[in-house]
Amino acid sequence: MDTKQFRILIVEDVQDDAELVQRQMAASGLDVSSLWVDNEVDFRKHADEEWDAILCDYTMPSFGAHRVLQIVAELKINTPVIIVSGTVGEETAIEAMHYGAADYLMKDRLTRLGAAIEQAVARHRLRAAKQRAELALAESERRLKAIVENEPECVKVVSAEGLVTEMNPAGLRMIEASSRGEVIGKPLARLLHPDDVGPYFQLHRKVLSGHSGTLEFRVIGLKGTLRWMETHSVPMRDDHKSVSVLSITRDITERREAEARFRQLADNIREVFWLIDASTSEVLYASRAFEEIWGYNAEALYRDPDLWLKAIHPDDRREVLMRMGDKASEHAFDCEYRIIRPDQSQRWIRSRAFPVRNEQGVVYRIAGIAEDVTERRRAEEELRYRAMFDPLTGLPNRRTFEQRIEQAIGSGRDTARSLSLLILDLDRFKEINDTLGHAAGDQVLKRIAERLRNVAPASENASRLFGATFALLLTDTQDGTAPVDVAQRILDMFAEPLVIDEQEYFVNLSIGIASHPDHATGATDLLRKADSAMCHAKQQGSGGYQVFDAALHAVSLENLALEAGLRRGIERGEFLLHYQPRIATETGVVVGAEALLRWAHPQMGMVPPDRFIALAERTGQIIPLGDWVLREALNQLRAWDSAGLPGLDISVNVSARQLRHPDFDRRVARLLKETGIDARRLELEVTESALMHDIDETSALLGRIGALGVRIAIDDFGTGYSSLSYIKRLPIQKLKIDKSFIRDLSTDSDDAAIVTAILSMAASLNLVVTAEGVETTEQLAFLSGRKCPEYQGYLACKPVPEKSFQGFARPRRTASSAGRTSTRAARHTSRAPTEGAATGKTRS
Repeated sequence: MDTKQFRILIVEDVQDDAELVQRQMAASGLDVSSLWVDNEVDFRKHADEEWDAILCDYTMPSFGAHRVLQIVAELKINTPVIIVSGTVGEETAIEAMHYGAADYLMKDRLTRLGAAIEQAVARHRLRAAKQRAELALAESERRLKAIVENEPECVKVVSAEGLVTEMNPAGLRMIEASSRGEVIGKPLARLLHPDDVGPYFQLHRKVLSGHSGTLEFRVIGLKGTLRWMETHSVPMRDDHKSVSVLSITRDITERREAEARFRQLADNIREVFWLIDASTSEVLYASRAFEEIWGYNAEALYRDPDLWLKAIHPDDRREVLMRMGDKASEHAFDCEYRIIRPDQSQRWIRSRAFPVRNEQGVVYRIAGIAEDVTERRRAEEELRYRAMFDPLTGLPNRRTFEQRIEQAIGSGRDTARSLSLLILDLDRFKEINDTLGHAAGDQVLKRIAERLRNVAPASENASRLFGATFALLLTDTQDGTAPVDVAQRILDMFAEPLVIDEQEYFVNLSIGIASHPDHATGATDLLRKADSAMCHAKQQGSGGYQVFDAALHAVSLENLALEAGLRRGIERGEFLLHYQPRIATETGVVVGAEALLRWAHPQMGMVPPDRFIALAERTGQIIPLGDWVLREALNQLRAWDSAGLPGLDISVNVSARQLRHPDFDRRVARLLKETGIDARRLELEVTESALMHDIDETSALLGRIGALGVRIAIDDFGTGYSSLSYIKRLPIQKLKIDKSFIRDLSTDSDDAAIVTAILSMAASLNLVVTAEGVETTEQLAFLSGRKCPEYQGYLACKPVPEKSFQGFARPRRTASSAGRTSTRAARHTSRAPTEGAATGKTRS
C-alpha cells in the first residue's frame, strides 16, 4: 500500500523504547521522518517546528507528559500529542486526555500506533480547517459590516411584508432619520411618494419571486424633503429560508433635476433629443420635435420602443442596424437614413447616439440627437446634380462629358472603334441676350438642347459645355463622312426657326469636328481640336462647319501665343511706334505724323500689325495697348518740341472697342493733362465702320472729345458707308482718302472722279483732306492740281522709327512760312465740333 509521509517528534528517555516506536511506525506502513528528544530543553528547542504529531512517554525523570502538554499549551503549538506509556492505567489516560492529549497507547500494545497517528492527525487537520473557516467567516462578516456601514449608498433589507429590517447609516441620512429605531421594523411604504408606492411594490413582489430589478422612485424624508432614488433589488434568503429583498439605493435627485432641465431645453429646439435605458431599451424620453419630424406622438414611442425602427425606410433599415451593431459595445453610432411618416411622406434623418455613464463609470443611459436633414440632402443632391449636369438644359456639363468621352475612348480601344466630337457654338448669342433679355436667351438655349437630344443617340452623348457652346459625341463613326453628315443635318435643322412664346427666332450655329484617333488620343485633346475647328468655322462666316485641320490649328496655337505675348508685351516694353510724315501738298512742309504701332516680339521678331491688332481688339488688350500708344505719341510730340521740331501734329488711330469704352473721352483728357500737350495738336483717326455703331452715341462722344480741342479724322474714307448724312451730323474735321483710290489715279477715271468729288465735297464742308498711299509723282501732281491739302505715302517717306523721322522732317520744316501758314489755317478753320461718339481700331 502507499506509504504516508509524517513528521513525528518523539519524547522518550529510553533509547530502546524510542527505537521500538520507530519500528512500529514503519511496520504500520508509515513513512516517518522523526526526531528523538529526552529533555525539556531540547523539546522546547524543536517543539515549534512543523510536526504532524508528538509521541510522548508519560513518565520521565523530571520531565513527562504533563509537562509536554503544558509547554504545548504555553507555546500555543497546534500539534496533536499522543501518550505512549507502559506503566499507567486508564484513569491516568483519561487525565492526560483532559489536559489535551489526542490519544493514549500502551507500549505493549503498539500495533494500533499507525492508526492512532493517522486518526489524530486527521482529527487535528479537520479541527484546524474548521477553525480557519470560522475565523475567515468572522473576518468576512466583519469586513462586510464595515463595507455596508461605510457604503455611501443606501443598503437596506425589506421583509416580505414590506418592513425595513436593516438599513446602513447612508440610508438613514437619505431619509433624514437620526437613529435606526426610527426606521427598523417600520413599513417602507410610509417613506414612498404616493404615486410611486404601486410601482415600488410591483418590483418588490417581482424580487420576492426570485428575480432582480431596478426602479427609479421618489421618497419623502422624515423631515419632508423629496428626493429621487434609483434602487437595484435582489432576493435574499435567511437561515430559515425566509425571503427578503436586499436593495442598494442611490440618490439621483441631481441627475433627475439635470434631466428635467435637459427636457425643458430639448422641448424648445427643433432637433429630437431622446433617452433610452441602457439595460432595458425602454424609451425614457423623446422631445416634442419627435412628433413634428416622425409624425407620431411621443406616447406611441414610449409604448412601442421599436416604432422608430419600423418607421425607417425598408431600403435603409438593414444599414442602420449594421451601423448600430458595429457600435453596440460603445452604445454609440452616427448614421443617416430615411423615414416614412404616417402620411407616407419621406424625410432624411441624421441620428447620433452616445453613452451616459453613472458615477461608477457604468453605462446606464443612451442619449441621442436626431435631426431632419431633408433640406440638406436635397441641397447635396442638387449640388451633385449641378456638379454633373447643366441646370438650365439638363445636359451633362463639361466635366461629366469629358468623362463620357474618356469612357468611349477606353471602350473603343479593344474594338478599333472610332468616334467623332462636334462642338457647336451659337453665333451672335450676346445680341440675343442684349436685345431680347437673358430670359429669352435661356429659352433659346433650352430649345437648342431639345433639338440636339433628337440628334444624339443617347442623352449622355450631348453636353452644354458653357455659355452658348454645346457638344455632341458620335460613336462608331467608321465612315469619315458620318460626322459631316450629322453636322449638315444639324445646320439644316436650325434653318427652321425656334418658336418661343409664339415668337419665331432664327439662329445660326458654327460647328467644329474632330475625331479619335485621327486627330486626338484623349478627351481633353479631342475637345481642344474640335473647339479649334469651330473657331475656324466662325471665321469663315456664320452657319457652317469645319473639320479639324492641323495647319489651321497651328495658326490658332500661334494666335494663342500672340495673345499671351500681348499681355506681357506692354509690361516688357516690346511695342514701339513708327511715324509716317504728313506733308503739305503745296509747300512740301512736314506738318505732322501718323503714329503706327509695331511689335518687336523676342522670339518672332517684328510682328506685322495685321497679325495682332485684330487679336488685341478681340481679347480686349486693345484698351491698355491703345492707352500706351496715345501716351507714347503725346510724349513724342513733347520730345520733338525740345529737339527743335516744334508745332508738329500727331495722328493716332483709335479702335471701335476703344470708342465704346465708357470713359474713353476722360482717358484722352487725362493723357493730355499728363503730357501737357495742346489738344489741338492731337488728331484721332476713326474708320467709317466704327463711327456707325450707334450714330447718336457716337456723335455725343465725338462732341465731348472735340470740346477738348482734339480733332477727329475719318480714316480710309470711301471704303465704308461714305454717307453725306453722317458726315454732316458728326463733328469731324478731316477726311483721309483711302489708298485704294489713290493707287490708280493716273489710269482709272473712276478713281480720279471719286477723289475729285471727295476733295470738292470736303472743301464745301470746310474739311481738311489727307490723301494716303501716295507713291508716284503723277499721283502727287493730280492731288496738287485739285488743291488736296495734305498727303502721306512712300513717295515722301515710309513709316520709320523716331530718329529717322527727325532726319526726314528737320530739313522739311524750313520751307516758306507762307505755305505753312496757309495749311495750318486750313486745318484750324474747319468746322467746330458738335455732340457725337465713335468706334475704331488701332491700325498699321
